[in-house]
Amino acid sequence: MISIIIPVHNEKESIEQILFNLQRKFKEDYEVIVIDDNSSDGSFEIMEKLSLPFPEFKIIVNKYRKGFAESLEIGINMAKGDIIVPVMSDGSDEIDIIPRMCKGISEGYDIICASRYMRRGKRKNSFFLKAILSRYFNYLIHAITKIPTLDSTNPFKAYRKTIFENIKTKSKGFEISMEVVLKAYFYGYKIAEIPTVWEERRFGRSHFSIFKDSFKFLRVFISTSIIQ
Repeated sequence: MISIIIPVHNEKESIEQILFNLQRKFKEDYEVIVIDDNSSDGSFEIMEKLSLPFPEFKIIVNKYRKGFAESLEIGINMAKGDIIVPVMSDGSDEIDIIPRMCKGISEGYDIICASRYMRRGKRKNSFFLKAILSRYFNYLIHAITKIPTLDSTNPFKAYRKTIFENIKTKSKGFEISMEVVLKAYFYGYKIAEIPTVWEERRFGRSHFSIFKDSFKFLRVFISTSIIQ
């Protein structure tokens, strides 16, 4: 089974379309676990309504520690699948490639990264500074560690679930996506990437702070690399 996990915080403009697209495109053995992370804009009510006709949708409320990493952990602990795929709730991820990502896991890889920066990958309509910082930071990670992906920071990945049983994380925000893949690489897990077209959100406000979150990514990169 494939467990698609979607942490949601105030995404009423996009979450409905994402859930409809997932339900329409995936007919194989899968589940969608949506974690409501303290939404106050009506997102939860929309998700609750949509979950009624679709038993493969599970709506969980994060009542405890708030944040992307905590919501993701709740979803992973609830997941029944042996493959975990986090999907962002802002509509930026190319969900059509999920079967290709999962195929890579079935072929023996432990993590398949959806890469915006490899050949045929693309980042569309993104703010210039945000795009430049992301591209060159990811290149720096690749150049220093030799990790086999040019996009360590993208949360959109397919993971073998057993990875999360063996890797302990400290991150509280979006930087958890980079922490997991770096630690997995240093521990000897097999990692590959496939190209993806990522598109900046069309609705709502980004929850990613360029300077605040970039510092968190840098701190995790330094601490993880030094430990190794």
